[in-house]
Amino acid sequence: MTVLAQGARLSARLRGVLFEQLVPLSRTLRRRLAQRVFEGAGDEPARQLMATWRLERDPSVSATAASAFAAHRADPPVELMQEALAALHAPMARRDGERQAGLAALIELRELGQFATQRTRFDNSRGLSIGVADALESNWWLASRLASRWDQVQVALGDSAIERLTDMSDLHGSWDAIAPFAAAHPAARKACLAFIRKQGTGGRPNLLRFLATARPRSDELMQALLEAVDGSITDRSFGRDTLLISADLLAEQFGSRGEPPGPLLERIGNWPSPGICLALATGWPHSEQLPGALDRLYQGSSIPPIDLNVRLHLAVAPAAQAAQVLADWLAYTAQQAPLNPPLPSILIRRVAQDDEFAHHLANEVVDGADATRLATYARVLSAAGRLQGTARSAARSACEEALEGTRVQAMAFDLLASESRPLGLALLEALDGAP
Repeated sequence: MTVLAQGARLSARLRGVLFEQLVPLSRTLRRRLAQRVFEGAGDEPARQLMATWRLERDPSVSATAASAFAAHRADPPVELMQEALAALHAPMARRDGERQAGLAALIELRELGQFATQRTRFDNSRGLSIGVADALESNWWLASRLASRWDQVQVALGDSAIERLTDMSDLHGSWDAIAPFAAAHPAARKACLAFIRKQGTGGRPNLLRFLATARPRSDELMQALLEAVDGSITDRSFGRDTLLISADLLAEQFGSRGEPPGPLLERIGNWPSPGICLALATGWPHSEQLPGALDRLYQGSSIPPIDLNVRLHLAVAPAAQAAQVLADWLAYTAQQAPLNPPLPSILIRRVAQDDEFAHHLANEVVDGADATRLATYARVLSAAGRLQGTARSAARSACEEALEGTRVQAMAFDLLASESRPLGLALLEALDGAP
């Protein structure tokens, strides 16, 4: 496959054959194309392409295409509504994606009352439920459309709304999917906040983010964050994200150059957990409590997980040591998310506030670091407003070199190409965001 990819970069004829036969559009691009049609882009053939939404295997893409087709339907809505209702009862083999897409179509048709009347196949007394999220993935498109029409959802489904949008009784998981969009829509915002006050956040990261938006700097938020942060990282479940996000939110919402508030001090007084140490280091780096808390943490029986360890060093270590820990972390993350690992907020803050650390990263960009470090350093310098001078010029030159080619517009071709064009896209993102 590598030989074919290299040959395709030299031969237009081979490139065309490979592109047509072997390279489907990626899931992200398919969803984005459907979203653009939903937003009104494209002509009639593009809209008719959305009519195949029931054939799409990816749930998010299928739901987006169903929304686009329903929003710009040319036929009478009755026929499409019948198709959507049939999709709600799709067989188990293709159940989740097609069922979610059917619900997305009904939302755009403003026919959620039809969903309210549906019953399960084997028990006519039970209302049909269609989960917006499962244990592995959320359907973000469907969640966003539900949030935008939550007033209609409540009219149609009443008090059982979230239960009807949940599989496996995971109500917190369903609200966690809807929460990122709820703050922008009054009905969804009110319902999400009411759920949290009754059921708690369940340690879900998006519910914590929502609460920080809805109730900033409140005692209610402080209590929820302290409950979530007081732990450690044991695996790659949502609990990892919850701990890291709660530490970030404590720093952003309550941090200062002095001492932490009383509720946090009480937890530091005992043997502090790794999460409490991270919150203290990122939010109160000048606290008199910090050195002792870190000593107790690193004297423990196990080394803190790498995701937590790198953030602690970025918060308090000298510039050179922090830069080395960051480089080691990027070498580790390159095995999982090459070129574009997520940027910890403490990294952006450190670059914005520490001239020596920012200068070190800028030198790496100028000297030509490996692809993952080059893309990451350029992005974080841009996010901190410090991609300037020779570092900006070097990033622009590397971007132009990486994007050079005759079929650059065919982004899906990167499935067969080398890392050069994804690197170019990451650098382009950094340059677009730089001042």
